[in-house]
Amino acid sequence: MGSQLRIIAFVTASPLIYLGQIGRISLLRDLFSETITSTTVFAEITKKKDAPELPEIQKALKDWIKVKKVSNLELLQSLLATNVIHEGEATVLALALEGQEIEKKVILDDYLARQVAFSLNLKVIGTAGILLLALKRTLLSKYEFKRDFRILCERTSYRISVELYNEIRNEADNISQS
Repeated sequence: MGSQLRIIAFVTASPLIYLGQIGRISLLRDLFSETITSTTVFAEITKKKDAPELPEIQKALKDWIKVKKVSNLELLQSLLATNVIHEGEATVLALALEGQEIEKKVILDDYLARQVAFSLNLKVIGTAGILLLALKRTLLSKYEFKRDFRILCERTSYRISVELYNEIRNEADNISQS
C-alpha cells in the first residue's frame, strides 16, 4: 500500500456514514496506517439497523477500524462542557488528544467541531477531503473522484457550501495523475 500515510486517523460518525453510503469506507484503510473511533460513535452508527451502509461499516469495524473508549474522562467532560459539540465528536477529539501518536488526523465534517479541533491544534480533514486525498494518492481516478463527490453531495444528507464545492472541484481538476 504505497499510498498509505503513516498517520493515525480518528474518525467521527458522519464521515463513516457518508463514506459507507458512497461505498468508499475502505479509503480510510488505504490512506491511513490506523483508523480509530470511539465507543460512542460505534453505538451511534450501529443503532440504525436498516441503514443501507451499515453492513459495509460493520465489516470495517470488525476487520480494521479500532473502537476505543475514552480514558481521560476529565478531558471529555471539558469538551462536552463547551456545549458546542456532540458527544461522539467530543469522544473522538478526546481520543486524539490522549494518543501519543506522532502524526494524527481527526476526520470530521461538523463546522463547530472542526473549529474546536483546530483550537486544540489537531489536524483536521473531512469527508470531501478524504476523497480529494485519495485522488492525490491515485487511489481514485479523476472520473471516480468526480462521480463519488457528486454522489456524496447530491444523494446523501452531506452539506457543503457552493463556494467550498467549487473550490474542491477546482483543486481536483488541477491534480495531475500519472
